[in-house]
Amino acid sequence: MLDMIRPDVADLWLASTTAELWPLLIPQFGRSEPNSFDAQAVFRRVHDTDRDGAALTARLLLSHVRWSRVTGELVRALTGSGILDDADVDRMAVELLDGDRWLVPVTAVQLELLGGTAVDDGGRPVELEPDEEVALDRTIEPPLRRWAAHRAVARGLVPVSELWGMATGELRARHRALLLTGLLEAADHIDRETADALIAHAQAWPHKTVRDTAARLAAAREAARNPTPPEPLDTLW
Repeated sequence: MLDMIRPDVADLWLASTTAELWPLLIPQFGRSEPNSFDAQAVFRRVHDTDRDGAALTARLLLSHVRWSRVTGELVRALTGSGILDDADVDRMAVELLDGDRWLVPVTAVQLELLGGTAVDDGGRPVELEPDEEVALDRTIEPPLRRWAAHRAVARGLVPVSELWGMATGELRARHRALLLTGLLEAADHIDRETADALIAHAQAWPHKTVRDTAARLAAAREAARNPTPPEPLDTLW
């Protein structure tokens, strides 16, 4: 459990270091933005020349209400920026797959920069070792499940059967639907028999996004297996 000190809301554009930026991303302030331009710009300004802490910055941006409507766009931009390494991105994908909340790992040193204090369940302060981690409880928006499922399949991070269990498990309906959508979109990384079975099941899914994705994939796979022969030349004149 974390007892966070809530700093005054300040202009994100003034932050140029993690020490300045991170405390601003703890309180959930501001209206939900229609694009992720400012989040991308802040991330690059802080981490283009100093990548230390970039993984935590990405997590804080992706779980902030200010960009809650554009998390799909934002996660693709941050993970494609070249600033985060593959290990950081893989770990983030696995964190986003299961559970109702995003338990963001924070070290004792990072927690101090965030302006927070680790406390136990009784609210008493807890001493941490410098590299010891605690969890910062944040929101997971459904599009992040989609991205994470695709990444998990493409990188072989989580078995397909386990992802299917998540998609048919206890997550909220839209979270399950977008997780399954991400799984379907990674069909090229799954063996043909399993992928065909997933696509067939998904075509009867209650959520329209899943059905539409499955129908599109089914049509594309059928066309690839049975290509239309070219018309004879004499019919083209």
